[in-house]
Amino acid sequence: MVIIGLGTAGCGVASHFSDGYKKVYIRQDDFPKACQTEEQFESKCPNFFRGRNSRFKNIEFDECWLFLCGGSLCSSAALRILESIKVKKINIGYISPDLE
Repeated sequence: MVIIGLGTAGCGVASHFSDGYKKVYIRQDDFPKACQTEEQFESKCPNFFRGRNSRFKNIEFDECWLFLCGGSLCSSAALRILESIKVKKINIGYISPDLE
């Protein structure tokens, strides 16, 4: 099983899992510098599963957990990331931001 952390909060949760799990961290810095809005993070989302931005080299998995928080700009790329792994069993852990 693979644990995927998206954004600061998602990566924080993923980092607390034991070393027995394969972990992948996707942070805001992993996106092009030109991304400033939610729409840009979604439309310019790199392919983290193939090519030079790959985070999944030599990782075989059937099931994963994706942890994210809605307060991060890069979390708007979640659908693009999920689209890349739609053939896998996907579990999502959503961290609800405190708006106050």
